[in-house]
Amino acid sequence: MRRQQTRTMTAAAAITIATIGYAHTAWATFTTLCVDPLAPCYRVGLTVPGGNFDNLNQPTGIIDALSGVDGVGGSGTAFGRAQLGTLGAKAVAVNAGLPRFNDIVFARSDVRWSDVFRFPGVVVQPSLLQFTFDLHGSTSASGRRNGGFVQALLDLRNEVTLESADTGLGGPGTVTLSVHIHQFDIVDLGLGLIVEADALDPGGATSDFLNTLGVTKVALADLNGHFLQDVTLTDFAGNTLLGQSSPGAVLEPGTLPLLALGFVAILACGTARGRTRSRRHPGRGATSEDDD
Repeated sequence: MRRQQTRTMTAAAAITIATIGYAHTAWATFTTLCVDPLAPCYRVGLTVPGGNFDNLNQPTGIIDALSGVDGVGGSGTAFGRAQLGTLGAKAVAVNAGLPRFNDIVFARSDVRWSDVFRFPGVVVQPSLLQFTFDLHGSTSASGRRNGGFVQALLDLRNEVTLESADTGLGGPGTVTLSVHIHQFDIVDLGLGLIVEADALDPGGATSDFLNTLGVTKVALADLNGHFLQDVTLTDFAGNTLLGQSSPGAVLEPGTLPLLALGFVAILACGTARGRTRSRRHPGRGATSEDDD
């Protein structure tokens, strides 16, 4: 249903950063895993020192958290939230040991949502169906080679005309996607968000986008993009995506584990010592570095 995204890799110091595309689990793979193509599909994948967790669920949303340590002064926490029309993710990595050269303490959260909606409105002139997305959050780091990263993917397809549009965000911002629309058309909408925090040197990094990548406006526009009216869409399960909505409420890190619909796990791995990884990042986002 979705085109597989490609990645171009480039070396930067000891870290490899993906500059194009969005990966981890390609959209084509993600939608294949969704058993019911007409029900909303949610995924939260969390990775921390010592382990990982992947949760795919239909038809309800997911809130999860995962923490872990590697036994040599490294620790990390990842949070993920996938709900109707909105995603949130946060990753925190702490390196309390010696400089690790190519051995990175890292944490990652990968969250996805997709759904299929019916367009019910009467179209009296050639029109576009527009979706506005907002991404809010920030990255921070202490340590010369430490950093936080974010990559968001937005994917839209008219399943009747097969017209599609997609774009990405590598940091906070707002973007609008649109496709031509006719009465009774069916549209497939997908959101994806990866955040990652990496710490090679003593110190830490945070990538905090819990609030959030979300659909904030659905509207009908003329072919020049001028607003005509707000639109409320309904999926095949009866869920509605409002013409104007606010992103999901901010969930504090201390609260999110208590609300987890999946599970909260604490992982310890005393044998992870010396594990060298060639890191790959989901996208070039904002990076904050403080030289020691």
